[in-house]
Amino acid sequence: MSKRSSRTEDVWVEPGCNLACAVCDCRNARNEALERTLATGGARLEIRGEAATQRTLGDVVRRAHEGGWARVAVRTNGAAFGTAERARALRELGVDEVVFFLA
Repeated sequence: MSKRSSRTEDVWVEPGCNLACAVCDCRNARNEALERTLATGGARLEIRGEAATQRTLGDVVRRAHEGGWARVAVRTNGAAFGTAERARALRELGVDEVVFFLA
């Protein structure tokens, strides 16, 4: 297994999270290296911020897979994904994994 294939990364995508949890950093601004990160591939990419407010989420997930990321996860607070229909919408975008932050 090459180093690239085992690499994991986190990226922050605007607008960030709509909550203000004191112990979380998902409100950070868009990752300066987002485009380069999407194109370099690896084992797992975690998209940070609030998935429900990211208008470009589908495009980011698609470009990550095209760039060679084996698994694409979104980290979200989950407030907007409580129904099976909303959860399926993430899968339809190409999301492989969801990480819910609990505080």
